[in-house]
Amino acid sequence: MGSQPDHHEVFTALHMLCANAIAECEAELENQKASDRAEAQLLEEEKKRREDAAKFVAEQEEKNRLESLRKMEKGRQEIDAAERELEAKKAALRNAEKGADGGEDDNEEEDEEEEGSKSAPEDAAVRPFFDIFTPFYIEVNQQLYQGTSKKKTKSDLEDARKKAPQTAHSVVSIYSLAIK
Repeated sequence: MGSQPDHHEVFTALHMLCANAIAECEAELENQKASDRAEAQLLEEEKKRREDAAKFVAEQEEKNRLESLRKMEKGRQEIDAAERELEAKKAALRNAEKGADGGEDDNEEEDEEEEGSKSAPEDAAVRPFFDIFTPFYIEVNQQLYQGTSKKKTKSDLEDARKKAPQTAHSVVSIYSLAIK
C-alpha cells in the first residue's frame, strides 16, 4: 500500500490546483475589468473630442455665415451710398445743364431738389465743379457733334477707313515659316 498515493495527498494536490486556477482566473478577470474601464474611458474621451470638434465646426460655420452676412450688408450699404452719390451728381449735372439751357420751370427744379435731399445731401465741392465746367462741356459737345448723324452708311464708314492713315504691319505666319 505504500506504493499507492494517499487519498489525502491527492485531495490536497487537487485542492491546490483548483485554488491556483481560481486565483489565476480572478486575476485575469480583474485585469480584464481594468482594461475594459480604460477602454470605456478612452471611448468616452473620443466621443467628447468628436462632440467638441462638431461643436467647433458648427461655431466656425456660424461665424463664417455671420461674416458673410456682414460683408453682404456692408457691400449693400456701399452700393446704396454709391447710388446716392451718383444720384446727387446726376441731379447736380441736370441742374447745371438746366442753368446752361436758360433754366426751366421753378417747380421742376424744386421737385428735383426734394428728390436729391431724400437720397443724400449734395457735396458742396462737387456742385461748383459742375457749375464751372458744364457750360464748356456742353459747348464742346455741340461743336464736336455738329452736323453728324447717329446713323452712318456703309459707304461713309468705308470712306472714313480710306482717309485714315494706313499702317503696314509685318506679320509672320507659322505656315509661311513651315513652307520655307
